Amino acid sequence: KTPSDIAVIFEQQQLTYQQLNSRANQLAHYLRSHGVKTEVLVGVCLERSSDMLIGLLAILKAGGAYVPLDPNYPQERLAYMLEDSQVSILLTQQCWVDGIPEHKADVICLDSDWSHIAQQSQDNPINNSTADNLAYAIYTSGSTGKPKGVLGIHQGAVNRFHWMWDNYHFTEEEVCCQKTSLNFVDSVWEIFGPLLRGIPTVIIPDTVVKAPEQFVETLANNQVTRLVLVPSLLKVLLDTYSDLQKRLPKLKLWASSGEALSLDLLENFRQIMPESSLLNLYGSSEVSADVTCSRINPTETSLPVTIGR
Repeated sequence: KTPSDIAVIFEQQQLTYQQLNSRANQLAHYLRSHGVKTEVLVGVCLERSSDMLIGLLAILKAGGAYVPLDPNYPQERLAYMLEDSQVSILLTQQCWVDGIPEHKADVICLDSDWSHIAQQSQDNPINNSTADNLAYAIYTSGSTGKPKGVLGIHQGAVNRFHWMWDNYHFTEEEVCCQKTSLNFVDSVWEIFGPLLRGIPTVIIPDTVVKAPEQFVETLANNQVTRLVLVPSLLKVLLDTYSDLQKRLPKLKLWASSGEALSLDLLENFRQIMPESSLLNLYGSSEVSADVTCSRINPTETSLPVTIGR
């Protein structure tokens, strides 16, 4: 619908929807030529970037499902995930190849192999995926034993998207950001929720997210309007800046999930962000990220902190 609009902003690079789609199509055709089809698992060992987004879209366009493999994870965990998932293809970049544990997958490097990928068609591939097919397999933290790959289907993700789209409509001037690791299911909404509605998304590297001053500056400079984060990161931001509302006047909708939201943190948010609303979301990887939501408006004084319904 909006091919010339900006889809992705990453550091000094911007991609329009047309550019993003064309590159994802080329990679999708390349993946098809390497045997990727419906429900074939493809490993993604990349840091957050435009290439990561192109990779995810290409896997889904080819009919496959992506398996996030964080290049910064310990070798033992990566080795287990590669063995357990039996991915047949691994998308990565040349700088990570030597650090990946032994595996049997075919490696495709999105930097050094792009000259071959670019020879493929830019046309949309015919996609035979259905709502019940796999979209991704995300491994849990493994805190109660070995990590397990949670199989997420398209229908579950799209159901979650529609709930947000219907209840918290995007406006024309919105800008979103992607700052959550692919290894956490919140990233699915962060990436595809805005993208499927024509909303530009700023991809923020991990180094920036871990530096509160840089993170807030990036949100402010890009006029980000909504943000997904865990309560511990929310606390860091509120502790760093008592004038956060002034610094981030456009950021009106905050979504907290992944950890319990304490009463103290909620009260602090109300004081520092009087013009913003906070969603307290609850769910897990097994249920496509979220199953309940409580919207906490700045003027509300209801107790206790609830996870909604």
